[in-house]
Amino acid sequence: MDERVKPLGYYLDTLLTHKGKRRIWLAEVLNVSPATITRLYNDKAALTPEMAVRLEMQNEKVGFAKKASRWMACYYNYKIEQERDKLLNRKIHGKKKEDEE
Repeated sequence: MDERVKPLGYYLDTLLTHKGKRRIWLAEVLNVSPATITRLYNDKAALTPEMAVRLEMQNEKVGFAKKASRWMACYYNYKIEQERDKLLNRKIHGKKKEDEE
């Protein structure tokens, strides 16, 4: 995976750490449950356009100076890299099986 591409949780964690805030604070500001934020952090839930707009709309409170489209781009760039890695691993493993026969 391209090391420059990070999961959404990485970006959220970096920004919260910089502000000295915790995930529960972010959940309150965005008016979502802490479980929702945890799922986003752990890549167990997809970033929706609604959540990206919430992040954008709370820029002043949250201090995350990104437009919704940028949040979506960060999220989908990571997902694309994950899929690329899966396909490359299948191709590599497939070649190994052919070579062994």
